[in-house]
Amino acid sequence: MVAKPKLRYVSRKYIIWDMQQNQEIHKNADWQDKMVEIEMRVSDMDGYKDIAFFHHLMIEKR
Repeated sequence: MVAKPKLRYVSRKYIIWDMQQNQEIHKNADWQDKMVEIEMRVSDMDGYKDIAFFHHLMIEKR
């Protein structure tokens, strides 16, 4: 019998981060911390999911 993969979760990242065009601010640690916090808040919200740059699929092998 062949194991069938099952999609467990989709994590979406870089929803807000890349909207900031100023590349210099990306080097600022305080800005990075704030962006990670915001990214984590919106990553599962409808509307934001569709515009995410990365979609990480968590697949379980059964």
